[in-house]
Amino acid sequence: MDLPEYLACDKSGAWLLAVWACPGAKKNALDGCYQKRLKVKIAAPAVDGKANAALAAYLAEVLRVPKRAVSVCSGQTGRRKTLRVEPGTAPAFEALESNGS
Repeated sequence: MDLPEYLACDKSGAWLLAVWACPGAKKNALDGCYQKRLKVKIAAPAVDGKANAALAAYLAEVLRVPKRAVSVCSGQTGRRKTLRVEPGTAPAFEALESNGS
């Protein structure tokens, strides 16, 4: 499988997704790529970590993995974020390509 530029695997086997988050959108949606990152629109506001929680939950739903398997590992206060998908899960990355590109 050819990996998109926003997707990488670390030494532990976890998947890392480089994301450009757009909080406060009308609805949650994948919106292609921006600056070599997966652009994700999130309906939650960027207040008190609500957008980060909604982003992780939305990507877990899209990737068809448990919510607890996805977390924000960097970029908690900015739009440029890196999300980690725990090793041992089987993310449906094809959903990112079909919805986000």
